[in-house]
Amino acid sequence: MFRPLPQWEKHWQDRTSVPGTGGFWGEALSIRSGLAIVPMVAVLAGVSAPAALAESTPPTFDFTAESGAWPVNGRSGHWVATPDDEVFFHEHGNILTLDAESNHGFDYIRVQLSDGDNLLAPGTYQAGPEGPASIEVIFGSFGCLDDYGQFTVNRIERDGGRLTALDVTFEQHCGSPTGPALTGEAHFEA
Repeated sequence: MFRPLPQWEKHWQDRTSVPGTGGFWGEALSIRSGLAIVPMVAVLAGVSAPAALAESTPPTFDFTAESGAWPVNGRSGHWVATPDDEVFFHEHGNILTLDAESNHGFDYIRVQLSDGDNLLAPGTYQAGPEGPASIEVIFGSFGCLDDYGQFTVNRIERDGGRLTALDVTFEQHCGSPTGPALTGEAHFEA
């Protein structure tokens, strides 16, 4: 719905309330100003058309777990951002969070990746309780106290602090570096 800007609001109300003045729109859209508006609209439409046609890749999140891999225990999952499945990747400080849920939140996984005090950059990170890199997995409401593993950031791009592209793979082991593995990957491009 159109709402006039505050500086126009009083003028708009005053002009439309005075009988016989033609109202604000009667003056604003005179032939002269109408001729000035038409080229301006055409330019704006031309500028915004490429952006509207640009394709973005919907976020995807996949994982597979061996039997006994806590907290997932032999399950696997595949999510693509749709109205039924929610896939959301974001950074807060130096922690990258990968969230996926379906079935109205009953199937939910969160993976958090960090390189200690540093922002993540492309590369491979060894993660464990002693840090500095870390990996944490939560499935439903269950997690692991001693997460081990590694993750590889193949691509990460930001624009003004906002995540715009991501390609990451990960492997997590709960309780021991040699425990059953949970592996996964996440992809996103705005």
